[in-house]
Amino acid sequence: MQSSTDSPSPPASALAAKLAEVELAPGSVVVADLHLEPAHADAAGAFADLCSRIAGAPRLVVLGDLFDAWIGPAHLELPGARAVTRALRTLTDSGTAVEVVHGNRDFLLDAAFERVTGARVHPHGLVGRLPGHARVLLLHGDELCTRDRAYQRLRRVVRSSFVTGLAASVPLPIALFVARRLRRASKQAVAAKLPEEKAMQEPAARELAALRDASIVVTGHAHDARDTALVDGPRWIVLDAFGGVRDAFVVGDAGGGELVRSAELARSSPGHARGATIDVMSVPSTRTLEEERETSQKVVAIDGPAASGKSSVGRRVAERLGLAFLDTGLLYRAAALAVVRAGVRPDDGSACAEALRALALDLDAEGRLHVDGREADLRSDAVERIVSQVSAHPEVRRELLPLQHALAERLGGLVAVGRDVTTVVFPNTPHRYYLDASLEERVRRRVLERCTRTEPVDEEAIRAGIRARDQRD
Repeated sequence: MQSSTDSPSPPASALAAKLAEVELAPGSVVVADLHLEPAHADAAGAFADLCSRIAGAPRLVVLGDLFDAWIGPAHLELPGARAVTRALRTLTDSGTAVEVVHGNRDFLLDAAFERVTGARVHPHGLVGRLPGHARVLLLHGDELCTRDRAYQRLRRVVRSSFVTGLAASVPLPIALFVARRLRRASKQAVAAKLPEEKAMQEPAARELAALRDASIVVTGHAHDARDTALVDGPRWIVLDAFGGVRDAFVVGDAGGGELVRSAELARSSPGHARGATIDVMSVPSTRTLEEERETSQKVVAIDGPAASGKSSVGRRVAERLGLAFLDTGLLYRAAALAVVRAGVRPDDGSACAEALRALALDLDAEGRLHVDGREADLRSDAVERIVSQVSAHPEVRRELLPLQHALAERLGGLVAVGRDVTTVVFPNTPHRYYLDASLEERVRRRVLERCTRTEPVDEEAIRAGIRARDQRD
C-alpha cells in the first residue's frame, strides 16, 4: 500500500464539499467522458441517440467531461452545444432526472446550462442510494489523481471563484480561443507525465468513500474500465470513455439494485436501459478486466504527425517483438470504402458510421486488413478523395474504437500506429511513443515515397497537404 507521502489526501474541496444524494432506481444509467465538441453538431449524434433510447428512465448520471471543452455560457451558442442541450431537455421533459458532474474539461458548466437542459450540475460529485440501501459515490475521478501535485494546484486555481466568475462574461470568440489553447496545453502536459504520476490513487478512493459512507465508488476520467474490490475499502468501478467497450452501468432489478456492466449502451436496444441484465457486447469477449489490463501491457502505441515515420518504425518494432502490426489509417480507409459502397454522403457522420457497421473487418498477424473476409483496394481514387472527411467524424471514430480493443485482445497484443492511438485508443498502455519530425523532413519523406510511383511529384502540393493534415489533426 502506498504511504500518505506518496499519495496525499484528495483536494480540500472534495473533502469539504456537501454532496447531493439521489435515488438510483432500477434502470438508472451512468456514463462518463463523452468529450463532445460544442462547435460540431454531428459529434452529438451518438449521445442524442442514447438520450432517445433511455427516455423515461429514472435517472442519467454523467460523470464529467460531457464536453471536450467548455468556457462559460458563451459555448451555449455553438451548434454542437445546442444539439446536446436539446437532447438533454427532451430527456428531462420525458421524466428522466439528469445529473452532470464537473469533469476536468467542463468544470465551468453552470446555472445557465442547468436552465437550458433541466439537468443538475454537481461540481464535486454526488452520492447515489441503491434500492438495497448501498451508497454509491459518483465522481469524475480527477480528484483522485493525488500524486499529480502540479495538476491539483492548477485544479484549485482554475476552479476558483475568480476564474469561474470571469468565465460567465467571456465573449464567444475569446472562449473558443481559450478552449483551443487549454486543450493543446493539456495534451502536452499529459503526454509528458509518467502513467503512475497521473493515475487515480486507491488511498484517495478509500478516503473519500469512507468520508461519504459509500461501499461503491464509480468514476470515469481514466478511459480504462475496471472493477476492483479495494483491500479494506470500497468496490471501485471505472468506466470506459463513451463509445468504449464498457462505457456504461445500469442499475438492475436484481437483489438490492446491483450495478450491471453495460457495453456501448448507446448502440443497445431501448429495452436494455430498462432491464436488469445488460450482457450484450458490441465486440464479444469473455476476458476479465484483469486479463484486458494484461493485454494492454503488450500493446505498443505510436503516435505522431503525417509522414513522421510511424508506420516504418511500427513495422520494425512489431517484427522485433513478434507482435501483429496495426496501421489504424487502414481502418479509416475501410470506413471510406464502406461509404463508397453504400453510396452515402461522406459529410454525414451518422450515415458513414452506419455504412461502416455493414463491413466485417479483421487483421492478420502480418498487419493485412481483411474486409468481408478478403483484402480490398483501400487506396483507390474513390477512397482517397473522401478518407480524410470520413475519418474526421466522431461517430466513425467511436465505431472503430471497440474493434481496435478487440483486435488487441484476440491477437494477444499488437503494435498500433496512428493519430490518437496513445491518447484515445490505448491510453493506458505503458508503451506509448510520439514520433515527430520537421515539416521539411516530412515533405522529403513523402517526395521519396512518391518517386517510387509513376505519378509526377509536386513538392509544393505535398507540403500544402501535410500542413492541412496537421491542422485537421
